[in-house]
Amino acid sequence: MLTIVLTLLCAVAFAQEPETVTLICKGELNGATELLLNFEGEVSTEIWDEDYAQLAIQIRSKGANKEVIRHLIIQKRYEIAGIRINENTYELSMPNVKFPAYVNGEEFEEEVSFHFYLPAYVRVREKAEVIAAANISWPLN
Repeated sequence: MLTIVLTLLCAVAFAQEPETVTLICKGELNGATELLLNFEGEVSTEIWDEDYAQLAIQIRSKGANKEVIRHLIIQKRYEIAGIRINENTYELSMPNVKFPAYVNGEEFEEEVSFHFYLPAYVRVREKAEVIAAANISWPLN
């Protein structure tokens, strides 16, 4: 299995409330027509007319200011990992969010949501759907 790090250009937009940060990332699809999404948090999709994918990641912290979130961004907590499963499918995830982060000895509380803008030809599935389908017993009665 070939592992590919997607080239993502990210910009940071800090919302008016200091505990909310939005990251905007763009990525080339390189011929992929299916994305398998493996993210912790709310995931939504929207079709658009561009030929590349764009992802808006919203990070909401409970009690921490934007400087703490900015530090976690620099430490690559919100880095997207992409694995090319086959010539048509990428699996995307944010593996570092699955582990707790600590700030001043206390666990950092956050909510992360993901909104994808995708071309109409891209099919999207969430990892949980694939796992559920794989757990179907055979033969079917």
